[in-house]
Amino acid sequence: MNYQFENCYYAACAVTTEYIERVYCRISNLLFSVTAAAGIIVFVIYGQQNRPEPAMIGCLCAVLSVLSFSIVPQIVEHLFDKMEQKAFQGKHHEIVIRLGENITLTEGPFSISLPYSKLRQAVCLRHAYLLRFGRQNDILLRYDSFTKGRFSDLIPFLKEQSPNAWIKG
Repeated sequence: MNYQFENCYYAACAVTTEYIERVYCRISNLLFSVTAAAGIIVFVIYGQQNRPEPAMIGCLCAVLSVLSFSIVPQIVEHLFDKMEQKAFQGKHHEIVIRLGENITLTEGPFSISLPYSKLRQAVCLRHAYLLRFGRQNDILLRYDSFTKGRFSDLIPFLKEQSPNAWIKG
């Protein structure tokens, strides 16, 4: 098969952690932040009115939200690791993404090919470039792992192949 870009890497902790924190747990982190802010506001308002019970409830909400904000991504990362170990019997396989007529991802015995028409969004993260195909269908391309083609040429290529996608770069 003819392809213009190839990206090969082994799953890295920094890439996985960033994906979980900034993409996968984005909504829960937003909710925890709002709850923490609301708890602080309740604590301050009722604390100034000398009403300790509601103030303590607000403080407790804020503390639990901050703890959840830091713990939930770690739990999700642990679950991701367990699912990967179960799927691949503890072996680490190279992830190979090829972009040509379609976008093809291969990891060990698993392979998937997606047409560019399914690409909804492409955005830069700190360690990788995120291709979003649906709510939970994402492919990560590491910036430093292109074995064919260059990242600087990828964005115009994606814009040409997926004119309806929101592509940022």
